[in-house]
Amino acid sequence: MRYVRILAAGLLLVAVGCFNRVTVAPETSPEKRVVEKFIKQMMDDDEDGMKELISPDWLDENDIDLDDYQVNAYEPTNYRVTKVKGNRVTAELLFSSGSAHELVFEVSKEGGKYYIVPGSYDEGEWIHPWAEIEENIR
Repeated sequence: MRYVRILAAGLLLVAVGCFNRVTVAPETSPEKRVVEKFIKQMMDDDEDGMKELISPDWLDENDIDLDDYQVNAYEPTNYRVTKVKGNRVTAELLFSSGSAHELVFEVSKEGGKYYIVPGSYDEGEWIHPWAEIEENIR
């Protein structure tokens, strides 16, 4: 009976460890780093910096000239990356009002560099850099 408990505990630890590797944001993930850089540029209101991180392939596929668009952005006071799964990075933006938004970014590797793949755009106006958003999560 003792061995069964030890085996069950061991399997539980392995299962939790595997789950965490998939869903917890690794500290060294290049996907996480590019999203963090993008959010910091949001916080600094650095639109040119944000534009540099937009996927060139996405711009070509959608025939977009960045000079004709603005990047839709928030001005959070803080943020935290809550999940990295494959090329999708989830971040929580925190605001001085106490509210928060959850944004999911898609990231692609092009020519050895990592870029944000926007979720949508409004013709001749705005590029929406996130793939998904849930506003006012608190």
